[in-house]
Amino acid sequence: MLSWTSLEEAFPVYKEYIAKERSGPYGHQWPGMDWRTRYKPLSDPAIQAHLEGTYWVATKAPWYPRLSFLDFDHPDPEAVARAVDTLGLSSGQYLLCTSPSWWESGNFHMMLATRFHDAPATKRLILDLLKKSVHDIGAELYPQLNRKFRLSFGKDQRLIDEETGAPLEMHWSEMLSWALKIDPYPLEELPRQLELDLREPRPEPWIRKAEAEGLLEEGLPGPSTRHNACLTLAIYSYRQNKDPGDARRKLKQWIKASHHGFSRQVNRGNWRLVYREIDEVVAWAYANYGRGKIWPDSTHNLEGWIAAKDLAFLAEVFPRDIVNQRRLLKLIAYYRPRSYHDWVYIPRWRWFGIARKETYKSFQGVLESKGLLNVNDSYRVSGYSKSFQLKLPYASLSERLVEDDRAIQDYGQAVFKVYGSVRDVLEALRLPRSTAYDLRKPKNLEP
Repeated sequence: MLSWTSLEEAFPVYKEYIAKERSGPYGHQWPGMDWRTRYKPLSDPAIQAHLEGTYWVATKAPWYPRLSFLDFDHPDPEAVARAVDTLGLSSGQYLLCTSPSWWESGNFHMMLATRFHDAPATKRLILDLLKKSVHDIGAELYPQLNRKFRLSFGKDQRLIDEETGAPLEMHWSEMLSWALKIDPYPLEELPRQLELDLREPRPEPWIRKAEAEGLLEEGLPGPSTRHNACLTLAIYSYRQNKDPGDARRKLKQWIKASHHGFSRQVNRGNWRLVYREIDEVVAWAYANYGRGKIWPDSTHNLEGWIAAKDLAFLAEVFPRDIVNQRRLLKLIAYYRPRSYHDWVYIPRWRWFGIARKETYKSFQGVLESKGLLNVNDSYRVSGYSKSFQLKLPYASLSERLVEDDRAIQDYGQAVFKVYGSVRDVLEALRLPRSTAYDLRKPKNLEP
């Protein structure tokens, strides 16, 4: 039963409670299409089209939002119960509403009437007090300071009967009436002390550490032990965060001084084979051992790295295009240390650093059109990002470009280290002469 004598009476209330921020810009999406931004104030006809199911509209939250939302993507069966228990909600303090993707993935929203001392709370206060708890629940909290959120009660946005779990067939004005009846959720009763986890992660112990130190002290223990001993010491060097070049050099010195006559190849004087095998085992250990763990304790090497062959790859993919060469190198630097995964999670904020907020989608599209990037569109808010596969030439960690034992990630620094002069850089990367100035741009400056 409707609570309004006419829709003309309900519509101003909807604008006040749901669509209060109408100054623009706002988001606009036709069914089956991508979101587009309209850089103008939100008009009444656009709001009415949203309520009639013609298309969806999304706006930023006002400074004093009347309602807050928990956005559940790919929820598990216990999501509602976990939210009720974590936030201490009573049955009258929330409503459930389907997301347009409800029928495909079960996504839904939980609506709260957040208040602070019986008055609407600011969106910053709502975020400060609820964001951590909502994150722990496995949902995303709205309002947010700068992100838009889809207005309620549009196409495929229906209240949910909590007993049956089924969407209710209601007119938007009736759903609005129920939303206005939600009992207030008093934020002043929540603790405002930040909870910080200050514990440092503990490195996993290595059971062969004593064995490795014994090999360093005593040398080869017997016949037919050279390969296993060299592998053990290569892993030991990796865990000690030694540079691969230092590891190779010291391992060659060690085998020469401490073989004790137990290696047939050493006794034959076949040092070329022995040294080549040391190079190979060190390269394997640094490229394959301990990935995904906190060893070595070296953020500048684990965060990202590139190889010399990546620069030739840039020229092949984006000849005469320094802008996209810079972007692709940033992506490669992030992808390399994580490439042992079948799919690499790359959050949106990381893409902003690669190609800026306004252009990263088009950059992804260019890579996809070239067959270099595969995108897995599955993601979970506050759980995991979209994942990607980037097709790159193989390179091991031992091939990374370094300066003072730190991995190089900057475009300008890398190209001059590999090619030397401006003329050689322009020729190798197939760049026009007009880009010579851009090669000297400061580090991390997005072109």
